[in-house]
Amino acid sequence: MPRRGNGTTQRKDGSWQATYELPPGPDGKRRRGFAYGKTMTEAVAKRTAALADIEAGIVKAPGAEMQLGEWLDTWRKARANAKGWKPATVRNYGDVIDSYIRPRFGKIRLSKLTAEHVKEVLGSVRKDGKPISTSTQKRIWAILASALQAAVDDKVIPQNVATSTTAQPARVTYDERPVLTIQQVKDI
Repeated sequence: MPRRGNGTTQRKDGSWQATYELPPGPDGKRRRGFAYGKTMTEAVAKRTAALADIEAGIVKAPGAEMQLGEWLDTWRKARANAKGWKPATVRNYGDVIDSYIRPRFGKIRLSKLTAEHVKEVLGSVRKDGKPISTSTQKRIWAILASALQAAVDDKVIPQNVATSTTAQPARVTYDERPVLTIQQVKDI
């Protein structure tokens, strides 16, 4: 591979790779990042943008490419151990994650998750065609908001999309139930 200095090399397929230092990993080991481009200038520009993000505190941590479903599992296990959750709490969180969140967008990468995805799951309907109840929407939102806030705190993603004002749970209205009159009760 021809080298051009400053960690820039041309690959066999003709594209260019620019290497840069990442902050040390959780284990304290040295890490490198790579930026790729069709031209050397493009690769260097991408490396410069990545270094600017690192300086601004927006680090594309290895977890940023993790899928939401994987992050929720990691978060739930870590939080259960740290907070001492009761087994029923762990099970209930798992039920909500497995029933509502994972089927909708468990395979979406954390870095690609948007407030629109959160609104989609909050506005979804159950298998029987009825809307999700308000209390279930609030549980879904609370779990997502908490898990994504942990990702922000760990610098995996730059912002929590679940806490944006457009992604809040909406109130579900139901048709009023029919009430029997006194005469109808007596007839029964």
